[in-house]
Amino acid sequence: MHLSTHCERSWSNVLLSVGEGTCLEDDEGFISLPSTTVLVNDVPAMINEVFGDNINPMLFISRAILAPKNEHVDCINDLIIDKMHGEVTVYNSIDPLSERSNELIPTEYLNH
Repeated sequence: MHLSTHCERSWSNVLLSVGEGTCLEDDEGFISLPSTTVLVNDVPAMINEVFGDNINPMLFISRAILAPKNEHVDCINDLIIDKMHGEVTVYNSIDPLSERSNELIPTEYLNH
């Protein structure tokens, strides 16, 4: 077994135990993370450390930045997208509605 595979399995077990609420807590309700875990306050510096100056989308296959809340993920994603080169393309999805579904779904939730 390669070291990276062992580390990946170990980290996935940590994430599962946190998500399932089965990780050990201290008297104050805090959990211990592995010593290899890096916590940062400077998000742009973290992005630079993980992905470098010129972000190559192929790096997303082997690297990740984890965040506790979707609002943090959205902020990090926006910063990463701003660093990427090239033209922005937006793909909108269209979900067909049945004849009666207009009555059930408020228009503010439908694609415009």
